[in-house]
Amino acid sequence: MRARWLYLSLALLIGCTEALIVYERDGGEPERDASVDAASDVGIGVDVGPPDAGDPCRGTQDLTGMPDGCALVRPPPRPLCDEAGDVPPLEVGFVMPDFRASVGYDLDGYCTMLEGVSSCSNTMGTIPDSTAAGTDNAFGLIIMEGLRAVAPAIEGEFAASARERGVGVPMVRIEDWNGLANDEQVMVTFAVGADLAGPDSPDWSAGDVEVQPADGFFNAGGMPLARDLTAYVADGTLVAVIPEALPFDFAAEGRRLSIALRDARLVLGMGPEGPTDFTVHGRWSVAEATAAVELLAPCPADVTVRTVAANLLARAADVRSDRTEDGAGLACNSVSLAIRFSEPHPIRWGAPVPVDIDPMCM
Repeated sequence: MRARWLYLSLALLIGCTEALIVYERDGGEPERDASVDAASDVGIGVDVGPPDAGDPCRGTQDLTGMPDGCALVRPPPRPLCDEAGDVPPLEVGFVMPDFRASVGYDLDGYCTMLEGVSSCSNTMGTIPDSTAAGTDNAFGLIIMEGLRAVAPAIEGEFAASARERGVGVPMVRIEDWNGLANDEQVMVTFAVGADLAGPDSPDWSAGDVEVQPADGFFNAGGMPLARDLTAYVADGTLVAVIPEALPFDFAAEGRRLSIALRDARLVLGMGPEGPTDFTVHGRWSVAEATAAVELLAPCPADVTVRTVAANLLARAADVRSDRTEDGAGLACNSVSLAIRFSEPHPIRWGAPVPVDIDPMCM
């Protein structure tokens, strides 16, 4: 049976810096987003053992989590077979962000929704996973829901800025891919757009939009910092690792949402012609997220947004920044986050430029 989490109340008591979030099951199992149907993850100490009896190219993967009865959703493991094939390098950008809570994968090995058991503690209450399969996305479940209450247009503004100016557009260059559903090693270079080389509001469907990546994704010599030489494709899903704490900037009418993730993965659906969707997921340190609030709400008139955002961050902490500390009984100090992009377009990579988003305060 399909169901969903209902947000019964989000009481934002600004003056006393209180926010109450109440959750209730709507019967049956929580709704599961189609983007997570691939199930499984690589970077959480998963033991990829002998080949699966039904598929000699797929390694086994333990999806059992805590507590008993928990079956986790994670990206598939690296394939054990190398199929012949070769396609030219692909350069793709994604312009439609999806902040829904059901997007993402398990990060910490716990299905919090089942019995309220968590990998860390939050004195303000245990944060439930956003699906019964342990999906960790407190950013979508709590923070974006709260921001919509005080800044209803913010999500649409982020999407418009990406489409019209190229700011916040995830960019990938995929090389050495065999063009098939399984490839045990491909090379992926990742960056985030800061501007467009041409005019604003381009025709993305033309396939020749030149996106200028943020210069923070390159070293002083111009070499990319976010390049995974050992990414892979399994069951039509590309999985890549990105370095710790690289900034991922969204912009919206003078607001800047600067996200820096740890234990981060890129997960891309791969069709015959290339990527079909893109998901970034990881852990966002509460300390770093709190500092980012000043850029999200930079003007004197934004005091309500700043206060609400700070409250929500404290309440949304549901994982540790360091995944090796999961289950150690420590206080939660990070927010799980996943954002999916569902509209891919061929692009051309331009020259790196600084992120230039000036507040437009009245």
